[in-house]
Amino acid sequence: MRREPSPSTRNDLEITGDTGTAIQAGVVHGGIQIRPSDDTYAPPRQLPMDAAVFVNRETYLANLDQLLQTGRTGNDPRTAVSAITGAPGVGKTALAVHWAHRVRKHFTDGQLYIDLQGHGPGTTLEAAQALEGILRALNVAAHRIPQDLDGRAAVYRSILTGRRLLIVLDNANSADQVRPLLPGSSGSLVIVTSRSALAGLVARE
Repeated sequence: MRREPSPSTRNDLEITGDTGTAIQAGVVHGGIQIRPSDDTYAPPRQLPMDAAVFVNRETYLANLDQLLQTGRTGNDPRTAVSAITGAPGVGKTALAVHWAHRVRKHFTDGQLYIDLQGHGPGTTLEAAQALEGILRALNVAAHRIPQDLDGRAAVYRSILTGRRLLIVLDNANSADQVRPLLPGSSGSLVIVTSRSALAGLVARE
């Protein structure tokens, strides 16, 4: 004779996993709770509002369009990177954000926007700080974010492998500030704006 456990002895069963988790059981008594794990990915949509009126700049927009086309059809394993540089007030951010809105449909894994605060009032955002914000936006749990810059950059590159994101790094101070924020493989596209020429970034990346 099979004896069923009394209600007072039944324990709820809690299972954590992603959508690929398989559950096999015979007889289950009590409540069952299935929760998504920390790895559940919700694409970030961080682009600021586009300008209500945007005119001219057609040559620059065409150059960026070419960059997008190269990234989609080329065999280069590196991430496509474009730097928009110039004096204060010439419209670098407006151009980058406007173009990003035009092409965001091509980046279904998300769009990231980070103000690096490289120029102007306030403290420059360090690369490690920027990566912490990026990893949180990519749904990485706080306890899984390394404390050091290299560790955070490694997790960031791992997450972006195989994904296609558009990343706008606005108001950069130097190539050293930007370099840890670049994905390590193709598929994503990075737009950097800066008052500096970023010669080091141009030479290497």
